[in-house]
Amino acid sequence: MLISEFAKKVGVSVRTLHYYDSIGLLKPAYIDSKNGYRYYDETSEKLINKILHYKNMNIPIKEIRTILDGEVHISTALLAERQALINEREIVAEKLRLIESELAHPQKISEWFDKVLSDYNYSGFTYAQMEQKH
Repeated sequence: MLISEFAKKVGVSVRTLHYYDSIGLLKPAYIDSKNGYRYYDETSEKLINKILHYKNMNIPIKEIRTILDGEVHISTALLAERQALINEREIVAEKLRLIESELAHPQKISEWFDKVLSDYNYSGFTYAQMEQKH
């Protein structure tokens, strides 16, 4: 099938397929020598599905290539991604703890604002009400 049909079928852009071809990640099954059109087949579809599956697991393209080439086992890549996510989770948890700590204490602006309201004996007037008195 033509590259545009294949791209639509698998849910990626033609540009992505061109990129994958340029880096040797997913070569077309056939390139017409007369017009340069790229064609893809069922084998290509199986391979792109693997690539997209690994991408969804946040495995970088360079690592996906090493997995597909057999240089790195998928378990190694998944363990590395797992550790990165654990580290990220710890950072996010610490940030949440700091935010919750700040929110647990009354804001200084509130104390200042409450003092201003009490000092001026605020009773809910508006600027429009003040204008009508003058």
